[in-house]
Amino acid sequence: MEQSDMEYSVEQASAFIGKRVIVSLRYLHEDGTETYAGLWGVVESAHEDGLLLRVEGGTDQSHWAIPPDLGAFQPAQQSEYQFGEDGPIVTDVDYEMYWAIANSAERLSPQ
Repeated sequence: MEQSDMEYSVEQASAFIGKRVIVSLRYLHEDGTETYAGLWGVVESAHEDGLLLRVEGGTDQSHWAIPPDLGAFQPAQQSEYQFGEDGPIVTDVDYEMYWAIANSAERLSPQ
């Protein structure tokens, strides 16, 4: 069964605890522009309403909530990731995630 076919459960989500994740965020603004941000960290715990990522960088937040969608976990494609031209290099990444964020569902386009 592919991860995208999985029904979310705390038991299945617990398999991701301890895994390092790169999170790419695409913000879709009302004026049609897009901006990007990202963060990375290690999955700390699994709950009924999602997972908790202990943030290691990319934002000042100490934790970030991952929605309850195990299909969003994509195996890492690179041995290292760099944030920006002069940003930090992140290694030992297990998974990548890509999220689009908008004020309304109409702003979201298929990826």
